[in-house]
Amino acid sequence: AFFDFEAAYGYDEGGALVTTKERLTAVKEWLGRGRNWNAVMALGTVGHKRQAGTFVAQWWAWWRVIQPAERELLGPGMLSRVETADWSQVSRLHGKNRLLQVMATLLWWGDYVARNEDYRPEWLGAVDDVLWVLRELV
Repeated sequence: AFFDFEAAYGYDEGGALVTTKERLTAVKEWLGRGRNWNAVMALGTVGHKRQAGTFVAQWWAWWRVIQPAERELLGPGMLSRVETADWSQVSRLHGKNRLLQVMATLLWWGDYVARNEDYRPEWLGAVDDVLWVLRELV
């Protein structure tokens, strides 16, 4: 779905930038390292979505800021799925410094989950939500 989204915009690098509001420290560090895909990013305390100050809670806060206003927060790690949402701002987040950042965080989180199965359901929920958004965009 991510590559379909990028292809729909011709792999153009001129999209809008992802907001830095609520952005994860790991993303800032990754960008500072030149987007090195081989870098092992420190996620801090991974935790669960109901635990404030953890990677998971911070990820959902950042993801929420990226979403259209119509997507309401239903609970920790749960956003409404409003198909009539205004996707115009999110659809501009194509290119290397845009939704690719979100994909990178899912990769790091998934790598952690591969060694810590207790966190798999929350990671799968995030993957599912990102997939739903990408499908809405194409």
